[in-house]
Formats: sequence, structure tokens, C-alpha cells
Amino acid sequence: MTIEVAEIASIKPINDKPYYCVGENLEFLLKGSPPWLIKYEFNGHQSKINVNSQSQSKFSRLAQEPGLFKLLEISSSSSATSTQDSALYYNHNSLNDVCNSRLNFQRAIKPLPVAKISSGRYFIEDIREGDQSEIIFTFEGTPPFSFTYIRTVSDQSSTSTSSAKKTNEHSKMKNYEQGQSGGSRILESKTITDIYEYSYSIFTKQEGTWSVTFIQDAFCSFPPFSKE
Repeated sequence: MTIEVAEIASIKPINDKPYYCVGENLEFLLKGSPPWLIKYEFNGHQSKINVNSQSQSKFSRLAQEPGLFKLLEISSSSSATSTQDSALYYNHNSLNDVCNSRLNFQRAIKPLPVAKISSGRYFIEDIREGDQSEIIFTFEGTPPFSFTYIRTVSDQSSTSTSSAKKTNEHSKMKNYEQGQSGGSRILESKTITDIYEYSYSIFTKQEGTWSVTFIQDAFCSFPPFSKE
């Protein structure tokens, strides 16, 4: 009599870390015999997916919003039992007809930090001699914050119509990169670090347009750091 011993279905993170940020991929390597059935949960909502191909023995999910991601169970269509692998990620249930592993993996998905300049980008023109304007940066996220701001002027700037005016542009980081090309010159760029408050002010006598190009809090950053 021949008894076939199949490899237990298992799943392990490819790049494990204590938390992930919105926009990152959670990637996992699958072991065992396909097809795999993976059950997972995000913010209390359970889902399942089948992975059928041995050549695609990976499972990934994009972290689209903040919350808690859990791997609940993985099973594969194998007919025997196996030894326990790493208890950190799963516990084998040898009573099932398939190689079934109950999982013990969960990671928090952290939100991206947000920076705002007053109520939008801030335009300053025709500052009178001796006067100065206050630029207020406000932050959403978890301190400490670091951010980079730039001051630009348009090559096609026209005669100003007011001494200080604000636009109604939406000021989240995703929109700061829009409109930076097309005739603008960067006159100043500065990075401020270790900010433990939710606002930061600078006073200036310079004309121009202030915008934020980078923001980081205790967990995440936008734009994200390069993996290279």
C-alpha cells in the first residue's frame, strides 16, 4: 500500500513588516498543491479567493483604505497530512479531508498623511516693503511630521490684483503635484522635520506660490519612498 504525503497548504508574507500603508501591496507566497482557497478579512468583511495555477503561487491584495487585514484560512486539494510549519502564520488542522491551515496573521493598514496650506495653495503678490505674510501648514496623521514645501513663480505672471489672496483649490497632497509644470520656476525648496504639532507656520516677505511636495508622519509618507 502506498501512502502519499502531501505538502501542507501554507502562506507567508513576501515582505513582512509590522504595518502597511494605503497604496501598498500585501504580497504572500503560497506553498502546497494547487488549487488554493484563501479566506481573508478586511475591516470585518470576509472574502475568499481561489488560486489555481502553480506558476502563479502568489496572493496579493492592494491596501486601498485604512483598516485591519486578516488572513483567516488557506486550504489546498491534497489528501493527506503534514507536519506543522510556522505557528506564527498558521496552525494545521489534520481532521479535514483537505490540507487546511487556520491562519494567525493580521496587519494594520495605516492612512496616508495629509498636508494643507491654510485653505488651499497660498498666493502672495505685491508685499509692501516691511510687511510679511504668515503661511500656515496643517497636518493630518500621526506625529512627528516632516514635509517639504516649495515656492514658485510663474514665468507668465501678470500684474497682481491684490496684496494677498487664497485659492479655493483642494489642498490634499494628491493635488499638489498638479499644475507644477508649464512655466513655473522653483525659487525655494525646504524640508522641515520633527514636527510634533498639527500645524506649522512660516513668515515671509517673499512673493510666490507655496505648495507641499512631500509629507511624512510616524508611519507613512506621500509620495511613498522609492523601493530602490
